[in-house]
Amino acid sequence: MPKMDYGKLAQEKNDANTVENLPIIVYMSIVCSAGIVGNFVALLFYVSRTNKSSATLALTALSGNDFICSVVLLATTAGLVHSMTYTNEAACKLQGFLNHVFVMNSIFLLFILALDRYFSICKTSSWKSLFAKRKNVVCNIVCTTALSILFSIRELVFFEAGPIVFTVAENVTVIGNHCMITGEKRLAKIVTAFNIIDFIVILVIMIVMLTLYAFIIRKVSSVGKRRRATPNNIASDDSKSTEVSDISSKAVKQSPNESADVVRDRPTTIHPKTIHLSNTDHWSSTIERRLTQMVFILTLASVLSFVPYFIVSIIAQIHKVLPDLG
Repeated sequence: MPKMDYGKLAQEKNDANTVENLPIIVYMSIVCSAGIVGNFVALLFYVSRTNKSSATLALTALSGNDFICSVVLLATTAGLVHSMTYTNEAACKLQGFLNHVFVMNSIFLLFILALDRYFSICKTSSWKSLFAKRKNVVCNIVCTTALSILFSIRELVFFEAGPIVFTVAENVTVIGNHCMITGEKRLAKIVTAFNIIDFIVILVIMIVMLTLYAFIIRKVSSVGKRRRATPNNIASDDSKSTEVSDISSKAVKQSPNESADVVRDRPTTIHPKTIHLSNTDHWSSTIERRLTQMVFILTLASVLSFVPYFIVSIIAQIHKVLPDLG
């Protein structure tokens, strides 16, 4: 029986897997490349602004986070191309850790932005003050980053470039390597528990975000209906004014035995008074609505940018052919 070249067999299996996974590789490459370009442009736009509101500051952090996230997720295609020949242990652990950090941080930042938009548009109690100051937003960003790292530090332990066994013929097996979560039985329950925690956290955040945006849409719609119902509302620029004069009255004094004498007071000096009819509130609410629309669009774009992370993870769990991304 001729001696088999197991390395060549593993490479052939790897090439076959790459062809099979090509649609996913192409999809990830397109989405992540679009995320890199889009978030880079958005980041430049927000960084160049001189006056940064709390929401703009959070949008800057989100754009920067999603830019790095798109770059890291694009690098995960290497795991798909080397599904049977991935041997770099350090790169595998770092890949799993960074993927998890930036995806979770993006979700947390989206949650903060949803809260900011809700409190700004719906003007709910004094909680709005928690998001109105820049230092509070910076604190929130730092906290979400720390929380994301805390959620992800486990990946440095769980990920490994482990062996995978496949059969090429009867009684002939070949061992390859790919980046995956450890298969050790002693860690299996811990891995499952962390995955359940991740799922619950993400699910709760998504439900709360959908609820908040539903309230925002209802509020904006009701305000729009009221404005359309009252088209004659006074709305002028701050530079416009109206002149109003004080008009003096005439005093009439009549004696009983004399004809009426009309005594005129001294002409009262006309004091022009300027009434400023400001549309600041209207302007502010318009800005808030536009900012909310921008946040909503970025939310959809952010979700799209890390969809590949979850798609590859699910497929990896089902087929056990693709590298597991967590």
